[in-house]
Amino acid sequence: MVKSLYNRSYSDEVTVATNIEISSALPSDGVITDSTPYVSPRYEKDVYGTVYYLSDNKMNRNRVVWRRYNRGYSRLKVNVTNTETGEQQTIMLRGERYMGCGWTIMNNAAYCRYMRPVYGELRVSFIADDNKDLPIGAYSGSLSVNMKGLHKRGFTRDLNLDIKLNITE
Repeated sequence: MVKSLYNRSYSDEVTVATNIEISSALPSDGVITDSTPYVSPRYEKDVYGTVYYLSDNKMNRNRVVWRRYNRGYSRLKVNVTNTETGEQQTIMLRGERYMGCGWTIMNNAAYCRYMRPVYGELRVSFIADDNKDLPIGAYSGSLSVNMKGLHKRGFTRDLNLDIKLNITE
């Protein structure tokens, strides 16, 4: 879409031909399995202030909040593929951020009062009870999470997480 800065009524569409070659997969920052959550390192050691985590897969609001209570978790809706049949299924993951005195929703940038150093690692878990309708089988998928600095606003990093599930019952 093309728009004019000075003539606000002008707009036009331009078709662009592209040739995109993907030569390698993005490196994985970690793996989520049916028995082991992904737990990130604490990035606050290198970043002034707290960090928070956003994902396009997060249900409900996907923006930073500041809440000093440590309850709840973020629900992440992710598509995975059955490695044998190729059939896609939707699973629910739980995303949580450690704030120094407990786990909270992943987009909460607050930390507990009087807690030093500031915490903020991310935990993403597969919980079988949240996925009771998932058929038996082996599944794979991926999840992208964006980490941002609250005080150091220029800090951002993408985490690419692999999902490998082996559902046996």
